[in-house]
Amino acid sequence: MAFESKFWRNQIKRDINYLNKKMKVNVRNLNEEENDCLYSQIEIKLFTITYSLRKLMDTKKFPDNVGKKRINISKYKRNDKKQIRPFGLFDDYYFLDNKSSEFITLRYLCGQFVHAYFFQPIPDKKGNIKKLFFVSNSAKEDGIYSLSITLLLKNILKICDKYPDSIDYHFDEEKEGYAVNCK
Repeated sequence: MAFESKFWRNQIKRDINYLNKKMKVNVRNLNEEENDCLYSQIEIKLFTITYSLRKLMDTKKFPDNVGKKRINISKYKRNDKKQIRPFGLFDDYYFLDNKSSEFITLRYLCGQFVHAYFFQPIPDKKGNIKKLFFVSNSAKEDGIYSLSITLLLKNILKICDKYPDSIDYHFDEEKEGYAVNCK
């Protein structure tokens, strides 16, 4: 899968351009149906972009350092007041007035998106979607993350055209399989 990665990369770029346009839409000017549609479109594109990135990383179509790229996020701790339930609102479960700044890898972020338990784009004071709250099912008890969607998309565009310059592989007897390094 992803044998020829340029098609995947081109789709990621198209999806980023699409998202950049959609994030300029003011949610205050939309009716309920249009609002639901906009949020869904943004969510779907973010999921497909991060799935595609992860697939390209897994198939060694990027240098290994791409997955290790550090992404700046905010983290909000769990408040432990309530058991997290399906269909609950994430702001009931986390201290949203107390955040810490952290870095996670792009690979970890892709996993968080693909396995998201909470995934909620949020508009700014002007009504434009700029921020995203997210956390996977396995990390939801520890805290929830947020980031700037715009900055994330800029970071992805910077790495989208990176190809490995060299690929080194050797048989690892301990793992009984090949170890592959892309530089």
